[in-house]
Parts: sequence; structure tokens; C-alpha cells
Amino acid sequence: RAEAAMRQSRAELTVEVSALERLHEASTRLWRTADLRAGLEEMLDATRLGTLLEGFRGQPAADRAALVECLYRLGELGMGWAPHIREMDVNPILVLPAGQGCVVVDAVIFPKD
Repeated sequence: RAEAAMRQSRAELTVEVSALERLHEASTRLWRTADLRAGLEEMLDATRLGTLLEGFRGQPAADRAALVECLYRLGELGMGWAPHIREMDVNPILVLPAGQGCVVVDAVIFPKD
């Protein structure tokens, strides 16, 4: 089971990885309108989450495509509401086996003052 947290602030997107309570890594990119999904793929691969999503310790591969789509839509939501949102904290996102999607367990949106 891998958990990913996404924090969006202004035009910056951070994917933080915390898996098995021992792995703490982050990848941050500016949110650009071109090649968004490819950028998210690169962000995942910049951490060990990219490898964990392939499956480990006998677990099936996780639904990487669903995670990328989830992060993409959260980023779009954040950018669309950027004048009103200071930060979004989505943590954790449980990534299910391939073809089964992912689940956002908790999310907090902090409005701008």
C-alpha cells in the first residue's frame, strides 16, 4: 500500500510520498498547462513511489493511471480556484490494485485570508 499526499499552492504542486511509514520523499514541480500528465508521471518516478506502484512484496501493481488522473484533477481544481485557495492538503491517497482506482481518504482546503 502506498500513500501519496498532494499539496497545491499557487502554481506549485508537491507530491509527497509516505509508504510503509519509513519512506518520506517529495517531488515538487511548477504546474504548467502543457504536458501535465507527463509531468505527474515524472514526479512519481522522481520518488520511490514510482517503483512501489509496480508492486512489491508479492503485492499486485497499483493503479498508477488512476493516481495520475487523480493528481491531475486535484491540480486542475486548485488552479481553477487559485484566487480563493491558499493550499490544498490531500492525504492520504490510497492507490488500489491496477484497474481499481484510488481513494482520497482525507482532504483539507485552506482558503486565502
